[in-house]
Amino acid sequence: MKTYHRLFVGLIGALCSLAPLRAAKADSALQNVRPDVAAVLKAATSAYDKLQAYEHTETWTLHSGDQKTTSAVTKLAFKRPNRFYIQTSSDGDLLVSDGQNLYIYRKAVQEYTKDAAPISLAKSDDLLGALPGNRFVSVLVVLIVQHNLDKASSFLSLATLAPPTSYHGQRCDDVVVKAGNTAIHLYFNKQTHLLAGAYLKHDTESVTEELSDVHTNGAVPNDLFTFTPPSDAKLVADLDDPEELALQQKYVGKPAVDFSLQDTKGKTWDIAELKGKVVIVDFWASWCGPCQMVMPTIEKIYEKYSDKDVVVLAVNTWDDPDACASFLKKHPEYKMNVLLDPAGKNAADSVATKLYGVQGIPTTLFIDKEGIVRTYAIGAHPPEFYMDQLKKLGIATD
Repeated sequence: MKTYHRLFVGLIGALCSLAPLRAAKADSALQNVRPDVAAVLKAATSAYDKLQAYEHTETWTLHSGDQKTTSAVTKLAFKRPNRFYIQTSSDGDLLVSDGQNLYIYRKAVQEYTKDAAPISLAKSDDLLGALPGNRFVSVLVVLIVQHNLDKASSFLSLATLAPPTSYHGQRCDDVVVKAGNTAIHLYFNKQTHLLAGAYLKHDTESVTEELSDVHTNGAVPNDLFTFTPPSDAKLVADLDDPEELALQQKYVGKPAVDFSLQDTKGKTWDIAELKGKVVIVDFWASWCGPCQMVMPTIEKIYEKYSDKDVVVLAVNTWDDPDACASFLKKHPEYKMNVLLDPAGKNAADSVATKLYGVQGIPTTLFIDKEGIVRTYAIGAHPPEFYMDQLKKLGIATD
């Protein structure tokens, strides 16, 4: 279940550190999206743009087979120009901008940071980063509010518009994104054009994301956007993700674990034989939306730097071989080396999991010319992040 729980964790990084789009660019961001889907998204963008304040409570519930697992609750709120609030019940983490200062609090370690508040919602690098990656509705609300739909264009290009449906008593437009054996239904209220919830289905598991306590404008209390540190909390300069930090400590600075896999053309690639070159290993799957957001950047690196001692290996893992083949057929623009994990959908036996401890995809490794892992990155990140890793390994980039 952890694989599915973290399926969307990579969406966070790809949406952070982005400048806001101008209205003219919002249309171009949807140029590869079906017109009927684009119309729904444009209406939603316009609706959120008109709000001076907004809040909702999102209840996230995982169903595995016939059993319902523990639910998690996330509260999201914003008030223009630059106040916002995010709290999660699962870990107790909190993000608050009071308009002057930005606070990030991590309950597990009783630590918090304090920085100057961003000048606007769109300029916040932390707003998306504070959200759990599997809170897809809250992430999408922020994505729309920040006018960053361009970074989800490849994901949204898979969307179709199903007939209107009833969702918890609301008449909704049903935007459906299908990738492999994963389907995501995004419900937009036909009257308000705001997101009402989502339903995600993957094999025998599914997730419901329900919104409640939705308030707008004057109904959003000002005192929500305040933070008083707990008496036992410590002010620190920075906060680390303990899970990612543990994986980095295990693999970074150590020789890359060798594996031998065939690509889609039948060529065998062996990590041990690639010393003398910088190697990028990107673990991905056809059903993974965040993976698809990263792939254009990985492809660009392949096209521009393959003749500069850089080897790109896109390892398809946790995936059905037929789904992978179908995805690549639909995307002939991807010329990079795509390797096939023989474990297929069996994540536990995959190269990604057994050799590199991968718990969420995309996960990207940067290996130096001596065969040492220098970067272990979980999730999707802005293009600049990948370029910076190449520079650190001595590759001259534009």
